[in-house]
Amino acid sequence: MFIKADMERKRMSTHKISSRATIITQSIVGKIFSFFGYTHAGFWGIGLIAMIRGEIERSGIGIGMAVFSIVIGGLSIYNGIRIKNRIKRFKRYISLISINRITSIELLATHTNKPVVFVKKDLQEMISKKFFKYAFIDGVKGEIVIPAMEHGLGGESTVDKVNFNCSRCGAPGVYEKNRSAACEYCGSAVS
Repeated sequence: MFIKADMERKRMSTHKISSRATIITQSIVGKIFSFFGYTHAGFWGIGLIAMIRGEIERSGIGIGMAVFSIVIGGLSIYNGIRIKNRIKRFKRYISLISINRITSIELLATHTNKPVVFVKKDLQEMISKKFFKYAFIDGVKGEIVIPAMEHGLGGESTVDKVNFNCSRCGAPGVYEKNRSAACEYCGSAVS
């Protein structure tokens, strides 16, 4: 009994980072990659052009270093764009899950015009990176499961309930007045 409780406490402590913090961190990392890539590739690209035109002394090492640096800059730009697109896809998934109540991976793939295999892998990667808080993929049913969504406030009186749209992910939700609440999809605090 104590071992099970200790394991549950450890599992919960690994999810303390909310989705909001993950999205902000990923956004910053993506911008850093993009900034580094554009400046690095741009600086070395101008240098390479100057070497080719003869404005700067040419050497095999200089040209090789310029090409290598341009490739590194291009890879950084690619990673920055990849992170930005992942955040856009996350917000699209959240919209489909929260507003349309679509949890089937097949239907999510249909609505995003992506292959089912890509969506499943993409969602699993987002879960691993803590974009979704407490979510998991049910392989048998072929859907993403968000426990907070299943244990929502349904069935109770709506007298002391307030509707909201999450300021971070845009998902709609309901919370009780005079109580602290968090978005059931990304874990952001609701004020």
